[in-house]
Amino acid sequence: MLRAHPGTRRSVLGSLFNSIFHMLRFDSGHRIPVNRRTVQLIVCGESYSTNLDICLLSEIDHDFFIHLIVEEDYSHNFREVELVAKAIAAAQANNAARWNQGLPRKDMLIPAMMMNGMQPAFYRIPVSLELADGVMGGNYPAHETIIQRCTTYSEKKNLYDPEFRKLAFKHFLLFRDVVNSVMDH
Repeated sequence: MLRAHPGTRRSVLGSLFNSIFHMLRFDSGHRIPVNRRTVQLIVCGESYSTNLDICLLSEIDHDFFIHLIVEEDYSHNFREVELVAKAIAAAQANNAARWNQGLPRKDMLIPAMMMNGMQPAFYRIPVSLELADGVMGGNYPAHETIIQRCTTYSEKKNLYDPEFRKLAFKHFLLFRDVVNSVMDH
């Protein structure tokens, strides 16, 4: 079996998602897909850089807002903890941009996708101010955070199979509605 170099896989998956975003109109309006976006995650008062494999951004008055994150999982074990940490970093960045524009910080729902090989999973990750501030200050939040996940399942299990591709694209279309529903900053 021929295996691609990880850098090649990233560029192939980035191209795939750029095509999917364009074809399914994820990138409508002022949103643009961006590969390898670096954002800061503040944990216990310390700032750490993290890379979002792919994200949808919009720019308003020189501030960028992250509307969707997509992560690739080459280990095939769904690194959901990292995905949640990146969603918290995205919410922290979005709230910093809101603050820069004179808007109040707010709870956010960060839509996310994880590609486990060629099998997508879709997430709705709520990041409350309590959670974001707790991570920044090193305090445990008083309220539980519940993350929703939807996986596509088929015997074929990857986008190479036309039947699975139809099922996956139905999920992508439904998830586009989730992304559109959280578009207000």
